[in-house]
Amino acid sequence: MADLVKYTRRERYMVRMFNYILFKAEVRSKEEWSADFFIVYTTILERYSKNGLTDEKWTEERDRIPDDKARKVPRRLGGPDEINGENGAGPEVTQGMYKETLFHLQCFIYEGIDCLDDLRAEVNRISFSACHIFWEVGKRITTILPFEIEPKGVLTDNEEVVGTARGMKIRATILDMSTSPKCVRWDDDAFCKLYAFLMTCCGENWALIIFAPMKHKKQVMQSVYNRDDVEVLTGSWYRHYTPSTTLNKYDNIAVRYTGMMVIVLHAENDNLDNITVELKLRAELTNLNVEEGEFVRCSGECIGVEGDTDAVYSWTEREPARLRKLCNSFIREDDGVMLLGRAHAGLIWELAHAGHHVFACDGTTKELT
Repeated sequence: MADLVKYTRRERYMVRMFNYILFKAEVRSKEEWSADFFIVYTTILERYSKNGLTDEKWTEERDRIPDDKARKVPRRLGGPDEINGENGAGPEVTQGMYKETLFHLQCFIYEGIDCLDDLRAEVNRISFSACHIFWEVGKRITTILPFEIEPKGVLTDNEEVVGTARGMKIRATILDMSTSPKCVRWDDDAFCKLYAFLMTCCGENWALIIFAPMKHKKQVMQSVYNRDDVEVLTGSWYRHYTPSTTLNKYDNIAVRYTGMMVIVLHAENDNLDNITVELKLRAELTNLNVEEGEFVRCSGECIGVEGDTDAVYSWTEREPARLRKLCNSFIREDDGVMLLGRAHAGLIWELAHAGHHVFACDGTTKELT
């Protein structure tokens, strides 16, 4: 019975989104959002089978819709509620659903009505750069989306970034301050804006993983402990390839350089079960003090430069497998990760291969594209 309810909700969601995208593509007026315009599933297949739309493709796409997306869809498409905008219906509410629709579903529908150019124009330069990867094992699709923007650039009122993050189900964000050439300091105001940004993009449940050099430790700690609605976990991250001459000096005291790691968790009703993932093994621990092992660094050949075996990111690259494992404590399959700072190709590939979408906001995306 539960499976039938899920099937029905997802079917309603698919039909509503299909009608809304068709409504947008045909540039209809608000008054035309009515039963006279709406088409049902059988009509959709009959009309658009010429574009390659089949029942099998529809079913495959429908089964990939998360339950939380389809749960609040009105039972009926049409009727007085659509005109009055009541009970979760109407063009404005449906527009809000559309803004949070996953990329793969948008692409599926736009391709079905032969209007992919409209989608490209709408999402402009951001999603135009998206790479959708179909994995034969598991039959899943993950999205990699590089976007050339400085980390603080996402804090401005940018509808493109917010809409993209919502569509990719971002639950974890990695802010890597220590890999930036300028290593710009983040003050209290910047962190407040970042929290507000994450609440807008991710909702109540999100994890923020911060990497910072030790010279910024005091400022970062003051900022993250300045809020009462988050849980803060502190740790460290030591890179395997850090030059042996790299030290932190405090007058006469010199210590081995170790990057600071802070994890900030925000959960609805302070219930951390909403943002943490249950471990498969009871004895398994989440390591908060990571010391990398030796790993194969991403070379020029990895990003398509034939014959270039030099490391692309020098010693700043973090061990992808360990960082992906850390992220898995907070994200489930088909959830997304946002990278703020230098986005390393090796990490992006690890996350995508594990079934996660990646939104890489980097000051320069040449290594990723």
